[in-house]
Amino acid sequence: SRSVSSAVSLAGPLSNLLLGVLFTAAVAIFPGMPTGLLFGLSLLALFQVLAFVLNILPVPGLDGYGAIEPYLPPQAREFGAKARPWAPLVLFALLIAVPEVAEVFFSIAYFVFDAVGGDHTAAMVGMELFQFWR
Repeated sequence: SRSVSSAVSLAGPLSNLLLGVLFTAAVAIFPGMPTGLLFGLSLLALFQVLAFVLNILPVPGLDGYGAIEPYLPPQAREFGAKARPWAPLVLFALLIAVPEVAEVFFSIAYFVFDAVGGDHTAAMVGMELFQFWR
């Protein structure tokens, strides 16, 4: 059915969001954890939220589109089927090449990260530590 198809498509992004919330909760619940673990979990929480925001976009080939596709008219589904192989590549190209698109995307992701209680400072320190080769 349409609702089952939508639910299946939403399972992936929602599991990313749930993991982001769980990592964030672990950081909040155990404030005395070793700093390396604090920074690592904060970064993982941010990555999970980024994955959620990216995957929930209604772009053919991503789960956000899969959630709405059963409810679209046949012409739109046909167009989506043709665009499915290329649309994610175009999205990634826009995120890399157009700073304004990346700014909007990351603003939304940071908003969600804040909404689930994420710690920006710890996540950014985690990113610096993760990029040890710099």
